[in-house]
Amino acid sequence: MKSDLLLIIAQCLEVIKWFNNHGTALALLKNEMKFTYEGKIWSLVLPVITWWTAHYRSSTRLLKVKGAVTSCVHWHEEKLKDSSFWNGLAKIQAILEPLAIAANITQASHTRLDHVLLTLGNLFQIYSSSSTQTLDAEIAYGIQSSLEKRWEKADQDIFILAVFFNPYICSCIFNPAALTESSLYGIVDKVFKRFYGRVGDLALYKAFTDYVRGEGDFLPEEMNLERIKEMFNAEDKPLDVVFVWKTIDSQPSNAPPEGSNALVKLAMQILTPIANSAGCKRTFSLFGSIHTKYRNRLKSEKVHKTGVVKMDIKQSQPAEGHGTNRSKQKFGQMESPSDENSPNAPLDPSDFHALADLLINKANDDDIEPNPSQIHVAAQPSNPGSTSSCCGHGKITLKQLFSYDLTEAALNNGTGLDFYWKGGIWNIEEELQQCDEDDEVEELLTNPTPV
Repeated sequence: MKSDLLLIIAQCLEVIKWFNNHGTALALLKNEMKFTYEGKIWSLVLPVITWWTAHYRSSTRLLKVKGAVTSCVHWHEEKLKDSSFWNGLAKIQAILEPLAIAANITQASHTRLDHVLLTLGNLFQIYSSSSTQTLDAEIAYGIQSSLEKRWEKADQDIFILAVFFNPYICSCIFNPAALTESSLYGIVDKVFKRFYGRVGDLALYKAFTDYVRGEGDFLPEEMNLERIKEMFNAEDKPLDVVFVWKTIDSQPSNAPPEGSNALVKLAMQILTPIANSAGCKRTFSLFGSIHTKYRNRLKSEKVHKTGVVKMDIKQSQPAEGHGTNRSKQKFGQMESPSDENSPNAPLDPSDFHALADLLINKANDDDIEPNPSQIHVAAQPSNPGSTSSCCGHGKITLKQLFSYDLTEAALNNGTGLDFYWKGGIWNIEEELQQCDEDDEVEELLTNPTPV
């Protein structure tokens, strides 16, 4: 990231921290907000130093109250009235917004492998020079290079098939010059052999061609694609493409794949795994709030049952209109004190330069390949089809993988790289709105209106 943008972020955090630490100035700012925004007051958010989504919220909130800040501030006057500061902050918001949306999509409890690859592809498209005219070319190139490095290290065959087995997308967004129908079946056959220990037969190949062309058992009408999508939307639930495949599964769940149903089994096998550990972390966090030091004699079975009940109550309350007030997020607050001289000591939330240096060093370390002489390498499988290369022709880049011109045209029917993107945008906007509502509730509790 360029040094001028690092300076803008550091100044942004300095301004937020200064207002939050000076009660008189903060009171003046709140009064100005009431006058400027018709009685509404919003807090300035100091982000957790390692949460990029929080940095996006922080810059968005400061831009939102720009009018009130610039009209009431007396300290830091030159800095805050300098248009280059606010222009730079808007530029930072534009850079961080796609990353915040991508983090929201990939950290959800229902994220599958197709979510991940579609998000990577959409990020590459957003930060490409053709679609981002206002973004610095050096920054755009750096982000694209980082995306390519991460994609190069992935098990590309599995991720490509995850997108391919999304029945609402299939192969329509892939670049035919890089992935022909024949090469796609090569990936299907190779992954099928990896999973089931045998090569696919003629029935698998025929099912593949029917699926690609939307014929036979894989007609959109036969798979009830639109009807299932409408039902999930009606209940405000994320679309589950595994459910679509289960509806056309003609074999018992534990039966080995046979005939044309082998393609269905393979699709469910690839789409079923969750692509992150967010759900496990949330569950253990919930268990930690149940099994405390004051309730440490609870057995694991009782903790599990209590956790299941609490999660069910949490899920059922919104449907019944009994939402609970979310506790105030304490951005930048550390859970436990630690030695500031320790290498693992938490960073100062206002020291963005230290964060930038830390992340750059971690990224550089991640690019260093381990020394083969210092690690134990397991025996390679005798099956040549178990390697992770695209159709045996080596890795394929994100730039080559998708037809980005076609995906832009696919925006109209919702089958492009942004298939899950709109949901991520909605979630980010909902989080920002929830933060605003929390601020309004806190202001009412702090300064109740006299009767």
